[in-house]
Amino acid sequence: MRIVILTIGTHGDVRPYVALGRGLLARGHEVLIAAPENFETFIASHGLGFGSIGEDFETLLKNPELSKLLEGNILWHLPKLFKMFKPRFISSFNRAWQVAQNAELILIHPKSLFGIDIAEKLGVPVISSGFQPLIPTCEFPLLSARNYGRFLNRASYYLLYGYSLIYGGLINDFRTKTLGLKKRSRFTHPLLSLTTPMLSLNAWSAHISPKPHDWPPTAHITGYWFLDEVKEKLSPEIEKFLLAGPPPLYIGFGSMPWGKKLSTAKIIEAVKLWGGRAIVAKGWGGLDNIDADNILTIEKAPHNLLLPRVSAVVHHGGAGTTAAGLRAGRPTLICPFVADQSFWGLRIEMLGAGPAPIKLKNTSPEQLALIFDELCRTQRYKTNAADLARQISQEDGVARAIELIELHE
Repeated sequence: MRIVILTIGTHGDVRPYVALGRGLLARGHEVLIAAPENFETFIASHGLGFGSIGEDFETLLKNPELSKLLEGNILWHLPKLFKMFKPRFISSFNRAWQVAQNAELILIHPKSLFGIDIAEKLGVPVISSGFQPLIPTCEFPLLSARNYGRFLNRASYYLLYGYSLIYGGLINDFRTKTLGLKKRSRFTHPLLSLTTPMLSLNAWSAHISPKPHDWPPTAHITGYWFLDEVKEKLSPEIEKFLLAGPPPLYIGFGSMPWGKKLSTAKIIEAVKLWGGRAIVAKGWGGLDNIDADNILTIEKAPHNLLLPRVSAVVHHGGAGTTAAGLRAGRPTLICPFVADQSFWGLRIEMLGAGPAPIKLKNTSPEQLALIFDELCRTQRYKTNAADLARQISQEDGVARAIELIELHE
């Protein structure tokens, strides 16, 4: 079967699909991943087909104007964000249409809902996927683990209609002018249709966030889609630092480029006050180099190799980094910036694998140092994180996803 996967975003929005694609390839399927152009080498290196769906999303996020908007209230800034992204949306629609021509099945990331329209035109099945809960439920609100009551919890998902109201005009232009289809109502949203729900593959562990009882039977939690690359290894610099003392704290904020100077200053001061060892991953979000004997600054490192050798992890709460930290069985502190990061931070707290999430910009170095100490010393966090790691190790999210995809043929 020829499968086309449509995804937009940063590394965390692409890497799990490469893991899934490799599994599908091993089963004899032909797989093409349509993603931002900067992922071509990464995707092709795993024997998967590649199609460009647009420009480098990571470079775009470093735009100062965009960073300023994302630091504020995203819903309030939606019109400005839409205006900024409009030409990129149009380009992505058209590129995706071109690369999907021979698809027999299309699998979409939540940011690539236009894949539903392409599948409709081609007359092929479409499967949705995600790395955070977006299907309405009464059990918790949209991208939050807090409980506001059954009515408000479910009502919060109708914020997703903002996507359809703002984005719907472009979709309808694409449907009518490019695909030759009828317009779709702008008062609908594909993920909110519970009457004819599509198959949905949700790539996280049910031990971390269980399937809500009111989700449709077509929604499945498969387990994480981990990609372990046999050629990866830790650099000699990292190995030397790890062997020079007790396991360090890992600190990294991945693709979050906002507040770099403030974040760097706070981390330096907090680690100094705490007195322990730390590895700080700059990531492309851009933390500055930190010159201190007890801190090693790195660009990046394979999470599956590094995190099992640290004492605890501190990060932004991206779904992929959260999964890697839990898989390694390490206590976790999440400092959320946007989107689903608070959700995962609150789940960590509820599961007893780390303290409550904190906003880095609202936390003093003194407070941060105390939290670092609590994170690394609390036995309850260590025990619960290790238990979660054992549960995750018994799952095979890629195999389960492939089983559901093949049943859907």
